[in-house]
Amino acid sequence: MIKKFIDFINEAQNGMLSDSDLVSVSSDSSSNFKLNPEAAKAYEEMKSAAEKDGIHWTITDSYRDYDSQVQVAATKGLYKNGGLAAEPGTSNHGWGSAVDLKLDDSAQKWLQQNASKYGFSNIPKEPWHWEHKASIESVKGLTGKSETSTILIDSDLVSRIINELKKKNFSQEDLDKFSSSPKLISQNDIDFYKQLLKSLGANETPEKLKFLYAWRQGEGGQAKNNPFNTTKSIPGKPDSNYNSIGVKNYPDRQTGLEATLSTLKLPYYVNLVNLLKNDQATAIQLAQELSKTPWGTGKNAETVLSKGNVNPPPIA
Repeated sequence: MIKKFIDFINEAQNGMLSDSDLVSVSSDSSSNFKLNPEAAKAYEEMKSAAEKDGIHWTITDSYRDYDSQVQVAATKGLYKNGGLAAEPGTSNHGWGSAVDLKLDDSAQKWLQQNASKYGFSNIPKEPWHWEHKASIESVKGLTGKSETSTILIDSDLVSRIINELKKKNFSQEDLDKFSSSPKLISQNDIDFYKQLLKSLGANETPEKLKFLYAWRQGEGGQAKNNPFNTTKSIPGKPDSNYNSIGVKNYPDRQTGLEATLSTLKLPYYVNLVNLLKNDQATAIQLAQELSKTPWGTGKNAETVLSKGNVNPPPIA
């Protein structure tokens, strides 16, 4: 049976909660750990009870966004492959319902005896991982209320729906009638950059292309069909890891384009995409905006432009 549409929406929301969907929890660390409101309340009650019994622990991880889950999966491997990470988009960390804790023997024993009173349970092969499963449904109920609701229907979500339809024997010809996926008209590098702008709803200008060239040059790398070193997987399309942090090799440029677009439609890049839609935006303004995002090599485009020699390597 094809999944209900709301299931796809909920799946897309995992790892993409906004700050307004989350609550900070107390921690001995300087890091700002967050959980969804229901899990946060239960966690604080559990932690307070433990401290009254003389038990202390340190929180090491809590809510984890989609891109962070991609990196964890690349480092620890997926459960289905014998690793210790959930598939990106399915982790309970992505619902703000799970914490990882640094525990001594007495803290571990206390949790095993008491955590269930507060709704927390443990994954046996991960003694540090405790999750509040009852709060997951309440988070899914935030769909349509959070800031992410305007971007949930992206190319990644559409690809999952199409993949399900193919399982029901819809032909590619049938699907093409309804597909709005960007289509490359050639294998020329310039077509990739132009189609990227077009698919984001941005007009093509010399300054925008200059920015994309500088970004590509700053990225360098030889990941196949992946000029900006994205880590997104497109369901139904094979890929492989180019490096240890999960940058992908894509089977063709079309897949690489869809993965790049899917990444840029994440909430972290809204300001960059909006600036790309501004026909007065300069290459340096775009590079400066990129550097404010979580894109790991975002500042490199600024460096390339400052040196004045924009000459990007071919897309591998």
